[in-house]
Amino acid sequence: MKTYVVTYYTKYDGEEQEAKHILDAKNAKDAVDKTRQFVKSQLNHHAFRPTAKPLMTKREQEMRDLICQIVLRAESLGIRKGTRITALMDIGKAAEHYALRLRDLLAADDLSFTYDFAGIQSHINRISGAFDDTFLPRFAGKKESA
Repeated sequence: MKTYVVTYYTKYDGEEQEAKHILDAKNAKDAVDKTRQFVKSQLNHHAFRPTAKPLMTKREQEMRDLICQIVLRAESLGIRKGTRITALMDIGKAAEHYALRLRDLLAADDLSFTYDFAGIQSHINRISGAFDDTFLPRFAGKKESA
């Protein structure tokens, strides 16, 4: 099962309106079928031109899982600042900004892991989401092409 976002159109008060439905399904066709059933039974409307796409790509799911494991490791080492959600967002933002090599960071020795994790949490501006120019993680990498 995967999570899909189904975009569809329905008529309401004579006007066509776009709507989205998020659900778990076996594949895109199943997601579209379930959405049509839901719209008809629950909303008493018809879904026109439904299209489904996965909520996250496989790569995004892998990144999310690695970030979660990194934060759990930081917690076990007692180095996490703030809440778990804050740490997840910090590492996610750092992964984008520095193109972090997440697998290498997770597998690193405790000293290198602590240096990067603590440095990320200390050098992020949580209001702007920007990092200051005084820190570069050891596991910063090159941006991968799409």
